Amino acid sequence: MNDIVGHFNQLQHLRSLAFSQRLPQTFLFCGPAGIGKRKAADFFAALLVCQRKDEPPCGICSSCKSLQNGSSQDYIVLEPDEKGRIAVGSDNENGTVRWLTHRLTEKSSSGRYIVIIDGLDRISEAGQNILLKTVEEPGKGVVIIQISSSKSRVLPTILSRSMVINFHSLTAEQISKILKTDPEPHSYEDLALIVSGGSVSVTKDLIEKQILPPILDIASAIRETVINKAVFNENLSEFDAYNGDFGLYDILINMFHYNIKLVIEKKLQYNRYVEKFYIDDYVLLQRLIKRLLQLKNDLKFNVNSKYALKAALYEMSENI
Repeated sequence: MNDIVGHFNQLQHLRSLAFSQRLPQTFLFCGPAGIGKRKAADFFAALLVCQRKDEPPCGICSSCKSLQNGSSQDYIVLEPDEKGRIAVGSDNENGTVRWLTHRLTEKSSSGRYIVIIDGLDRISEAGQNILLKTVEEPGKGVVIIQISSSKSRVLPTILSRSMVINFHSLTAEQISKILKTDPEPHSYEDLALIVSGGSVSVTKDLIEKQILPPILDIASAIRETVINKAVFNENLSEFDAYNGDFGLYDILINMFHYNIKLVIEKKLQYNRYVEKFYIDDYVLLQRLIKRLLQLKNDLKFNVNSKYALKAALYEMSENI
């Protein structure tokens, strides 16, 4: 039943906790998007309910099967709606925060509720405050597994009352195994793996949705603006919807981090994709990455990304 790639230490820790005499009731699985946190949560839930205690989860007992097919009334999953959020809602509004807190006051059929909140960071501050009492006092037999891609978007009070399990980015080899690909060195797919931040979902988007080529054009324009003082006129608006947990600036930052690696290793043999943004100046690259990090942080204040980036690049080009 466990087909999770990577996260060996985390899974071993969860396995030991599942058979602990003092099982915590509230967990927070934290780490980048698209690396397998939800799969780990499903695995942990199966560990807790599996009827075979010799080598769980077996995947074939009635408890495991009820989790797999969603027939268990005591296995509750809260996920973001079509707008990408988990609403506060009401007691009668299925899939909302108030619905969940009300549901957990009712008696379970099995004597245990297992709850997965897949997107704690997609709940507003007001919603998290409503959830807080349930997190503090889950009730007998309740285990809550919260999933978030960012601790900074979780209320400190929820954070302090949860057992935090940190998950880390996957390696390029692990992502290749999951996607069943074996990209040629220096290929388009190889670069997508490198700049994806160790996320399976981001890698798939870059390859299948052809998101990488326009980002390469932006990286090329950044290079030309900084080095040759060209005018930066790239359109960034098409990436507005791709600036969530891992967005445009993250990919650009990873591109130039990879560029630094090539400069340090003095690797002059690089592919035609890297050639578009390659800068042979370690100090300049450090300054550029620092500015991109600042601009990424400014996005939360609804800054116009194009004009902010244009101004930052112009300033850098004037100080070379």
